[in-house]
Amino acid sequence: MSKLEPRTYTLKNGQTLLFREAVPDDAPKVLAYLNRVGGESDNLLFGKNAFTVTEEQERAVLERQQKAEKSIMLAGFVGEEVVSVSSVNALTARERVAHRAGVAISVGKAYWGQGVGRKAMEALIEFAKSCGLEVLELEVREDNTRAIGLYESLGFEKMGLYKNFMKVNGVSFGAWYMNLYL
Repeated sequence: MSKLEPRTYTLKNGQTLLFREAVPDDAPKVLAYLNRVGGESDNLLFGKNAFTVTEEQERAVLERQQKAEKSIMLAGFVGEEVVSVSSVNALTARERVAHRAGVAISVGKAYWGQGVGRKAMEALIEFAKSCGLEVLELEVREDNTRAIGLYESLGFEKMGLYKNFMKVNGVSFGAWYMNLYL
């Protein structure tokens, strides 16, 4: 049984978006999406074609994610195309931080400004609340004002700036640590 029921939304452009939990059979599409989206934005921690795992390895990742009680990977589809991948990953390895989880989100460039990111984040927050998580954490590049605005509108707070967080083509960028207290 899925940890979060599939849901559909009408995007601003009129297309239908389906969000559902990613399953092992999605491995080829998820890998293709990640390798493409990495080249569409310098706001992600990876670039184009950075995912060199095999489909079988990705399938195993998705299987582990499905079995993890307080973690989920959501795939957003328009038709058969993956247009978004997002996740909540609980820090369950240590009891003292098991109430916290990291959040990651990506949206294909063709779907920026269509409401995909907001719908993904709302679904992740709903999931986190349903399994008893108390804190969601993320890092966002300090100059990614659209994402920061989205996160703040959903209740995330800036906790501090990590200078020199990432380098893109040799240029350093800071990132805001942001938390949402559920």
